[in-house]
Amino acid sequence: MAGHHRDLLETLDIHADQLSSGAVNDIEYPQIPPEQSCEILPLLELAERVKGALAPVTPASSYRQKLALDLARMAERRTGEDIRITLRSPGREWLVGAAIGSAMAVLGGAAYLIRTHGRARSQRASQAGS
Repeated sequence: MAGHHRDLLETLDIHADQLSSGAVNDIEYPQIPPEQSCEILPLLELAERVKGALAPVTPASSYRQKLALDLARMAERRTGEDIRITLRSPGREWLVGAAIGSAMAVLGGAAYLIRTHGRARSQRASQAGS
């Protein structure tokens, strides 16, 4: 099934390239089984009709000149602007960090005291039991 879709896509790709170059009569497609040709032939015909309905368009020279002038002005404005880098005040971040650090120090100290108090109690209990 994946090969089937790949063949169809390859055929459509070749056809689109040939339509773009204008050489539709000499198209050589990969081998497509007859049961698949009923799927792809309407797509190829539709592509040819769309190509025939679309006329190539080129912008007027006045439009191209105006566009070039507008782009040049935009580029000048961009390069003429000062680059500003604003940093947020770190006061709040420092305060939050200091509060967290202090809380961790207090918790660490409390854990140390609880642990040493628990060890001392267990040592006294073991000495009293011997």
